[in-house]
Amino acid sequence: MKRPQSRFPGEEEYAFRQALRRSMVYATLTSNDLRLGHALAGRWLERQGERDPAVLAEHFARGGEARLVASFYRNAAAQALEGNDLVGVVVQAERSLQSGAQGTLVGEPRLLQAETLHW
Repeated sequence: MKRPQSRFPGEEEYAFRQALRRSMVYATLTSNDLRLGHALAGRWLERQGERDPAVLAEHFARGGEARLVASFYRNAAAQALEGNDLVGVVVQAERSLQSGAQGTLVGEPRLLQAETLHW
């Protein structure tokens, strides 16, 4: 269904009304089509200024863009901390670590988790 207002000025926005319908549409796509669709959606959302790094991380994860996933989940953890969502910090930081984070992308989520546990 077309949404009455889009989050992105000048763009039309659509959404599935029911989860079952979304599942049916997904079932008609090949795994390669799903992967490509999520990668393209993630890039498009990033260009449009999507403010929720967890949304971007999810699209890039489903799109096979592993090099981007850890940093977006780390950003989602930092955003959760700014919003005092302590459970969200732990969850998003763990997702960052589970997505293959390396180097500073290991230390930063752990630091966010430690700061959260301090509170």
